[in-house]
Amino acid sequence: MSVTVDSVFADAMSLPEEDRSDLLDRLLAAVAPPIDPELERAHVEIANRRAQEMISGAVKGIPVAEGLARVRAMVRR
Repeated sequence: MSVTVDSVFADAMSLPEEDRSDLLDRLLAAVAPPIDPELERAHVEIANRRAQEMISGAVKGIPVAEGLARVRAMVRR
């Protein structure tokens, strides 16, 4: 009997949510390079700072479509 991705997926979906989450963590660790803890910490700090700037009103957000259009224009240059 050969194991297929579809059969493994079906089995995984029958697991409790916590076990599926554990399986996902293990699969990602098997295919993704390890994350540098210092780099991750820096990203979290930046994300937290930017979230606080939005909450406090220090910066104003723009619609997603506008942001994507700006990025696309920069990439085309």
